[in-house]
Amino acid sequence: MPADPMLSRLALQVLGDYWGMSSELLPELRSFLAGVDWDVDGDVRDIAISITGRHLRNAGGPTDLAKSLMDIADDESEFGLVREAALRALATGLGDSLLETSSPAVRVRVGSAQAVDVLARARKSYARH
Repeated sequence: MPADPMLSRLALQVLGDYWGMSSELLPELRSFLAGVDWDVDGDVRDIAISITGRHLRNAGGPTDLAKSLMDIADDESEFGLVREAALRALATGLGDSLLETSSPAVRVRVGSAQAVDVLARARKSYARH
């Protein structure tokens, strides 16, 4: 267990976003999307969700990552902002350029017409792969 989850978040962000190594981080992304017990505030999971969206946009898959994001977005037991982050990541993966930012200020509200559209397009797009 890392002593500082924020340091793990920063390392993931540098490797995945700034250095473009998301393809090499797929096992870690899968683990962090599922959640790890030492990430008590969800900081690492949050950046993993964001990196996954950009990875899907750039690499087109793997589809199990998109499925993980869809599961998070659909899970009513998840915190609303986490679900919105997953929806935003899916939208980014689908190429919705206005939603590329990881800022929580750019929202795809759960249950909105936009959220329903993003999930429908993601299910259609990733079902083909």
